[in-house]
Amino acid sequence: MHLLILTHVFYPDFSGAATMQYEMAKYMASAGHKVTVVASYTQHHMSVSNKPLPAEEILDGIRVLRVRSLINLDSDRFFQRALGSFFKDIAVVFKGLQCERADVVFVMSPPITLPIVASLFKLFRKSVLALNVQDIFPELVVAMGILNRDSLAIHFGEAVEKLAYACADYIGVHSPKNRLHVISCGVPQEKVNVLPLWVDTDLVQPRPRRNPFSEKYGLDEKFVVLYAGTIGFAMGAQTIPQTASLLAAEKNIQFVVIGDGSKLELMNEEITRLGVKNIIRLPLQPREDLPDVLSSADVLLVTLRKEITDNPNGYFRAVVPHKLLTNMASARPILIAAEETSDASEIVRLAQCGKIALPEDSASLAKTIMEMYENHGRLKSWGDNGREFVSRHFASKTQVERLEKLFSSLCGDKNYKMNNPWKEDNS
Repeated sequence: MHLLILTHVFYPDFSGAATMQYEMAKYMASAGHKVTVVASYTQHHMSVSNKPLPAEEILDGIRVLRVRSLINLDSDRFFQRALGSFFKDIAVVFKGLQCERADVVFVMSPPITLPIVASLFKLFRKSVLALNVQDIFPELVVAMGILNRDSLAIHFGEAVEKLAYACADYIGVHSPKNRLHVISCGVPQEKVNVLPLWVDTDLVQPRPRRNPFSEKYGLDEKFVVLYAGTIGFAMGAQTIPQTASLLAAEKNIQFVVIGDGSKLELMNEEITRLGVKNIIRLPLQPREDLPDVLSSADVLLVTLRKEITDNPNGYFRAVVPHKLLTNMASARPILIAAEETSDASEIVRLAQCGKIALPEDSASLAKTIMEMYENHGRLKSWGDNGREFVSRHFASKTQVERLEKLFSSLCGDKNYKMNNPWKEDNS
């Protein structure tokens, strides 16, 4: 089988999408399949290297080609960024069309326009087009409050979304509520299935609570509540400083926030405004240090914003942050601040790996932290439960093996469904 992956982000980026595609490509190559990746030169803020990237290289048996857009419109402005993304789609697809015919072409969304441009492979190469939807567009724009649902731009975006789904032969989504959303767009239900995220459970393993990272930052004698990941729109950047402020009198509780993102400045402004002293702010840490970083915590924090859209499936109710699975793999208890009915909260309930607080509610979050602090005896069992659940349902090795079967079934016109961790009958 020849698998062609078209993407904006790939290794050395280690954002969730880049990491998942790299692990999938590496496994498929090791299994004897031909794998080609065409990626944009764009680097996410989560990158293991700032060195110039080659235009072509063989990486772990994967042929990686990188291209530049003819027009670069990287910008903080939404519409300019969207247009710039479309030009990158074109560059990636036309480079891919110069490669040997692929049996399966795999793309992730966002960007939602990429599967539309990639449909050229169906037209000219008779390839199977598999779409993996990570973020629902334009629901994301409504959830961000950029535009309201009645705007012409949103109506146009919804038309683009439906066209993207129509172009794909197979659609995978990472949560049940996202599947319901895609089906509500008129997609036949047999065409869309839950294709769960995955995490490298060999890399992220439990380490001692006391380790070089905890020693370096003086965490060994503290009760550490740690957030590691993108500091962006979806996590509600002001909630953690507000919670830390409420717990300022608890001298044994230490907050640690690690990462970067578009809302970092907003978080820092809130820390300054409140005069918060119990938060250690650190930049992104090297990927190889991640196991020690996560293991230095007593509680790992995942935060999502309140649901504000009128979509019955929601946007934040459907989001499953990749960091949630990574945190669970470290065998540390999870505290998630999210909608009770969200798919992410349901994972925590099914795994019995921690507690749930209200989203964007610092009082609820502070209260739940105190409950976990005072119930120290439960922490280990919560952590062990999370590790076991992730190893069974979300381990990258298992998931990419299932993906190989899925791609083979698409080439052979057979029916194969990925496992759905939200279903109790999964083994």
